[in-house]
Amino acid sequence: MKRLTAIVFFLAAGITSLVAFAGDAGTLPGPLRRGDGPRREVLERQGNVFSVTPAMECGFMARSPVVTVTDRPRSQSRQLTWDLKFSASSRLFKDVSFANDLVGYITTELGGVFKTTDGGDNWQQKMYLGFPYYWYGVEAVSPDTVVIVGFDNQANINEGVIRWSLDGGDTWSQDIVLVNPNVIGWLDNVHFFDDNRGIVMARWSGSAFYTTNGGKDAASWTFVQIDPNSSWFSGNIDAQDSGDIYTTGINFAHSTDFGSSWTVAPSADPVFDGGVDFLDSNNLLGWTGGGMISPNVEGWVHRTTDGGGTWSPRLSTFPYPIRAIRFFSESLGIAVGGNVYSEAGGIYSTTDAGDTWTLDVDTNAEMFAIEAVRVGGYSYDVYCAGSTGGSTGFTGKLYKTRIDLIPDVNLNLDVLTPFVQYPGPLQVKLTVFNNEANSIDVDVFTRVQIPNGNWYPPGGNWLFGPYSVVIPPLDFREGILTHPIPAKAPVGSYLYEANVGELPAIWDTDADGFVVQ
Repeated sequence: MKRLTAIVFFLAAGITSLVAFAGDAGTLPGPLRRGDGPRREVLERQGNVFSVTPAMECGFMARSPVVTVTDRPRSQSRQLTWDLKFSASSRLFKDVSFANDLVGYITTELGGVFKTTDGGDNWQQKMYLGFPYYWYGVEAVSPDTVVIVGFDNQANINEGVIRWSLDGGDTWSQDIVLVNPNVIGWLDNVHFFDDNRGIVMARWSGSAFYTTNGGKDAASWTFVQIDPNSSWFSGNIDAQDSGDIYTTGINFAHSTDFGSSWTVAPSADPVFDGGVDFLDSNNLLGWTGGGMISPNVEGWVHRTTDGGGTWSPRLSTFPYPIRAIRFFSESLGIAVGGNVYSEAGGIYSTTDAGDTWTLDVDTNAEMFAIEAVRVGGYSYDVYCAGSTGGSTGFTGKLYKTRIDLIPDVNLNLDVLTPFVQYPGPLQVKLTVFNNEANSIDVDVFTRVQIPNGNWYPPGGNWLFGPYSVVIPPLDFREGILTHPIPAKAPVGSYLYEANVGELPAIWDTDADGFVVQ
C-alpha cells in the first residue's frame, strides 16, 4: 500500500502532539474533538515527544471592544423549503407548540388536541370534545406538561377556559374558568416563561391574565386590562424570557414585567395590526403584520428601529391578511396569513428585514401560527399551522422547515512565518470577529494542504480543533498557533486553512500559504 508522509495532529495518552507520520492511510489517528478536555495551543519540542505548554483559553484572549464590520449581510439562511407534515380533515388548526425538537402539540376548534413525539412526522389525537369547545392556544411547558386555552361557546361570553395535562395529554384537568369583567373573555395566546410565570391573552377585549404561581387553578390568575378602551388585539404575541411582552391590534402594547403592567400606543398601521415580533437580542428592531378582509382583502407589514416609537410605512402588501410574524435575525423573517373564507393563504419569507417578501408556499389555507424550536446553536425547526375552509370544508395543515442561520462572524488568518524549516516553528495568527449584537459560541478548526495537493487530515477531520470560543457582542478574540516543523515534513508549498462555525456548518474561512524549505 502506498506510504504517506504528512503532518498529523493527534491525541495520545492525554498529550496533544504534532508529529511526522509515515504509515498506511488507514491507520491515521483521529482528530481532536470538543469534549476531549482543555485545548493547548503553544507546542514545544521535548526530546522526541512533541508535548504542550498550557495556554489560557487556547490563546484567545479578550482585546478592546473594537470590531471590523464587513459588508457581508448579517445572519443569513439558505432558501427555505417547506414540507406538509400533517393534515387532518374536519379540523381547524389554531395553534402549535413544541417542548423540544421531538414533542409538540396542536390545538383545534371543536376541542381537539394532537401530539407528536417524532418531530412532526406522526401525530396522535389526544383530545376531541366537539362543540362547544374551541382551543385557540397551546403551550408545551415540557414534553409532559401542556396547557391549552380557549372557550366554551355555550357558556357566558365573558368566560375563558384553561385545561392542563401533566402526563403528555393522556389525562386532562377539569375546566379552569377565568372570568373577564370586560365583555368577551375568550382566551387565545398563552405563554409560560418558567414553571410559575405565565400569560394568557383575552384579545377580543384587549386584556390578559397573568400568573406567578403556576396557573393550575382560577385563583392563580390575575386579570389586567391592557387597552383602556377594551380595543381588541390580533395575531401572535411576542413573549421573551426577559419578561418583555408585545401585542398589537387596534393599538400596540408592551409589558416589561411579565404582563402585570403595560404601556399602550397607536398601532403601526392606521387601520390596525395583527401579529408582532421583536428581536430578543435587540428590542429596538420589531415588525408587525396585519390586514383585513372587508371591504378589500389585503395584508401588510411594518418595521420599527426604535422599539416601537415610530414605524415604517407598509413595507409590502399581500393578497390577504398577515396573521403571525417571526424574525430570526435582523434580516431573516417569516410571515403567514390568509383568508379562510376564500381558500387563500401562504407562508412568506424575507432576507432583507422585510423590504421584500417571497411566497415560499401557497397553502390555500389561512395560516394562524408560527412555532420555532431550537435544534442546535443556530438551527431551528419552524412549524406553521392553519386551515382551509369555505366551500372545501375545514382541513387543518401543518408545514415544517429547517432554518440554519449564519451569524455575522469574520475570520482573519495570517501566517507569521511564511518560510520555515525543521524544527520551525510555524506561527499562525487567527482573529475571529463577532459582528452580532449578541454573544456567540463558535468552533475554530484548521487543516493543512500539503505539497502534493492533498488536505490533511483526510476524511473531513481537522488538524486543530474544533475548539470552542465564546465571543461577546461586537468584540473579537485572537490567538497564535505555534507548530513545530517535523523533520520528515516534505519540502514545498503548503496552505494553512482555518474555519469558524458550528460543525458541521462553516460560517467563514480564511487561508494563507507557507513554504517548508
